[in-house]
Amino acid sequence: MGTMIHLKVLRRAAALALTGIIAFSATAYAADYPGYSGGGNYSVAEYGEWAPPPFGPGGVPVLQFGHRDYVPRSSNPDQKFPFVLMTAGVGGDGRFFGETYAKKLASRGYTVRIGYGAANLTFATPEAHLSSIGLEITQGRPGPLAQKADFSRSALVGYSAGAGASLWASATQGGVGVLGAKIPGFRLAGAVNMGLPANYYAAEPLVPDNLPVLIMYGEKDPYGLGGVSHQAMHALAEHKHQTIVGVRGADHLGPVTTGPVDYQGRYFTLMTAWLDGQLRDDQGAREGFRVGDRGLVRPDYYIVYDQTARARR
Repeated sequence: MGTMIHLKVLRRAAALALTGIIAFSATAYAADYPGYSGGGNYSVAEYGEWAPPPFGPGGVPVLQFGHRDYVPRSSNPDQKFPFVLMTAGVGGDGRFFGETYAKKLASRGYTVRIGYGAANLTFATPEAHLSSIGLEITQGRPGPLAQKADFSRSALVGYSAGAGASLWASATQGGVGVLGAKIPGFRLAGAVNMGLPANYYAAEPLVPDNLPVLIMYGEKDPYGLGGVSHQAMHALAEHKHQTIVGVRGADHLGPVTTGPVDYQGRYFTLMTAWLDGQLRDDQGAREGFRVGDRGLVRPDYYIVYDQTARARR
């Protein structure tokens, strides 16, 4: 217990310290590597440090610390877009999971910030990025994302190690609920977590009260919930606002999820429908999850655990 309390104190201190240093000078790498920009109907801005990736494709730097923002373009200067704060895992960015999904969300009309540096679960936490955005606003210097985001429709999204940081932030006292109060009109409407390592679930009470949560994992993931028994999965999903979905045949996220089957596309499809239901009040998407619509939640693609549906085999 003492170790966990000490760890929480360190994480809070790191998050608050990061608030003052997260606004680095923008780098030129997004222009040098067009794959990061994507060319969609959105703008991209980044702040942070680039370095060789800890694993995966060598030779091309990745953003290891800081953040990247995706902001949809609009002919209406007053138009606001739902806000997604994404927390990355250990693997960096670019060729990996988060950037691909951020581009898809931005193309659908979401403002997205991806925070990097969550590998050790101390720096670049969701709390730190919300503090940074709040500081921009209170000082009267909101950046492009803060100007276009509708913070009353906000969600946390995390993958791999970032999923643990994201769900921790939404569940713990003094986390998102407190720091979000520094952003006018902020409301956390849901959390999505992908490839959540099982040990975080064992260590923390990571089920926020009254917050809709979608947890997705690869059925063959050696690091995450894939190794947990069906009985345990049902027990974890007893919370009425939580749904756990296994992606059949998929491994862990990031550079490991490769092969002839588009597993990432299966993640993206379901997560986007879920976010549309929570942030855009898409009743069709919500109902599809509630009743297990086979056109949306395909039983040949997914295994679903929640309070109303048992695993489909």
